[in-house]
Amino acid sequence: IARRQRQMCIRDSRLKMSEGYNRTNDIVQRNNLHTVCEEARCPNIYECWDRGIGTIMILGDICTRACGFCAVKTGKPVWNDPLEPFRTSMAVKKMGLKHVVITSVDRDDIKHDYGATIWAETIDQIHLHVPGCNVEVLTPDFKGNKFALSKVLNAHPEIFSHNVECIERISKKVRTQANWSTSIDVLKYSVESGLKTKTGIMVGLGETFAEVVETMKQIVDTGVTIFTIGQYLQPTKNHLPVARYVEKSEFEDYEKIKSQIENSDELSAKATELAVSEALKPLESLNLNLKSQLKKDTETKSKEIELAVSEALKPVEVENLKLKGEIQNSEVQKKLDEKIIKNDHSIVIRHYEERIDLD
Repeated sequence: IARRQRQMCIRDSRLKMSEGYNRTNDIVQRNNLHTVCEEARCPNIYECWDRGIGTIMILGDICTRACGFCAVKTGKPVWNDPLEPFRTSMAVKKMGLKHVVITSVDRDDIKHDYGATIWAETIDQIHLHVPGCNVEVLTPDFKGNKFALSKVLNAHPEIFSHNVECIERISKKVRTQANWSTSIDVLKYSVESGLKTKTGIMVGLGETFAEVVETMKQIVDTGVTIFTIGQYLQPTKNHLPVARYVEKSEFEDYEKIKSQIENSDELSAKATELAVSEALKPLESLNLNLKSQLKKDTETKSKEIELAVSEALKPVEVENLKLKGEIQNSEVQKKLDEKIIKNDHSIVIRHYEERIDLD
């Protein structure tokens, strides 16, 4: 069945080769770029490229990991292309893209940052040369290294995406060299950094409906706002087989459950807010009582202090009055003395004048 569906897809795709596809292909080839569309043998390449949509793959075309679902070549990378970020931005500009998706192979061989420097430079170059274009990045896990992740996040892509790829139970089979918990931590770090964050899983790898729903809830709990679910297609007979082809109705069920989870989260948030509000009411009442009592205590204390100060100042006021009285008496006495002296002086003068007259 898988072979027959793939053959049908190829025949259908060939019919869709168009001017738009050829133009996109020409730009990719002229700029010596890789795309995940080609390397991963995506059956939608003709439809997407016809509309000028593509996912550019940086850091070469050889991956250091060998995931069971991925057709990208595995081996020892020989990539050495420091101008790739600039060429990528020029290709995006020529395509006239308003939204571009950038991805890469895993580069566990690049010490310290696992290729994060090239990631950041690519984002910067696109923002510089194509300012109207939104950059969505689909990154590896960088082994969970926050130093490397910070380089990418600090370049401020419009969307940061990292796929968990499948439900947790089968993750080790699907991604032998990756860790599901590490991927969750990568997503959380992006959310905490304030970026719009995205992830996705494939179905048809042996998961159950309930496990998919549980995964959706786990992803919501990380703060991720964009979550995709897609059908797994076996790229070659050497890759993991398709366990089942998921019916359209099941995808519709996932869509309904997504709405229920969102509504549940809203209701839960409102319930939490209400519960917190109710819990705080006694505290608010206690706070008001404490404020009222404090005000009363403060007023009472102020009166007590005022009275105590008044009592303490009474002797001082008495002494002050005495001093004022003494000063006033002293000034009166002084004036009297001055007057007496003046009168005596007048008497003496008159007596002297009388003696002159007698003589």
